[in-house]
Amino acid sequence: MRTSPMLPTGLSVRHPRDGSPVYFTVTDSRRHDLGDDLRIALIRWVRLHHQTVASSRCTTADLLAHAGTTPSVPVAATRHIAELAVLALFFVENNLPWLDELPNQSDFLAWFQRHKRPAPADSTVRLLRRAWSVMRAQSAIHNECPWPSLDLRKPRLQLEAADVIGTFAANPLKRLLDTLLHDGAHVAAVQVPDMIVSHEAGLIAALAAAVPPAIQALTESGRTDLRPAVYQLKLSDLGQLAVSPALALARPTGRLRFERRATMPNVKRATQTTPDQGNALALPDASLILDQEQT
Repeated sequence: MRTSPMLPTGLSVRHPRDGSPVYFTVTDSRRHDLGDDLRIALIRWVRLHHQTVASSRCTTADLLAHAGTTPSVPVAATRHIAELAVLALFFVENNLPWLDELPNQSDFLAWFQRHKRPAPADSTVRLLRRAWSVMRAQSAIHNECPWPSLDLRKPRLQLEAADVIGTFAANPLKRLLDTLLHDGAHVAAVQVPDMIVSHEAGLIAALAAAVPPAIQALTESGRTDLRPAVYQLKLSDLGQLAVSPALALARPTGRLRFERRATMPNVKRATQTTPDQGNALALPDASLILDQEQT
């Protein structure tokens, strides 16, 4: 039997000799096989856990069943299943069999922050809203989705930019960014605004000094997508992020790490520019690679 970080607690998988996965759960010392499709297994798992009976009321398992088929693109498929697994665990852990008893979004977000889940909160909310819309279009339900839309893309991008800048920042900016990115949200909400008031001039100067090396590192690593966010980040943005309820949900996962690695384009250029050196290969200068190391 194997476990997966994507599977909710209580749902397991085994791999017979043919290699195909078989998902199952155990209740009352009895094993229930849930099939070889993880999406279907999650739906069956929720239904089994709640032991729902025939009723005109829509269930949370019905909602999962209307969340769409698993995409064919591997990355999209992994993301879809991760979001589905988060919702399934939320419904089971909180004993939510009925859709008309769905709690407020704030309750879900509070629960989400207590769990390290493999899917972002905002994309999971979007999945629930899409499934709700499908059920409403089919007249299975008639009321609007009680969860409002949630978009954490802007604060997430700003916090990623702050993470990059923090690698090159001097105090007091480095201390402020460490508080913003790593301390408890309630601590950041108090300390970051106080630090901005007390050290505004020094923070502005440190931010201006840290941006150029951060931009250079992003360029050399190929992460040009983050350059605009680094350029545009202001001290006032950091203050707003510190007091935002989105802070804990939008923080980058893992730890930022810069590595030096030889890249294939540089190897190709080296071989093209040194044709007369026989079989000797002139190794290129390593370039910076930026990634997120999961903790």
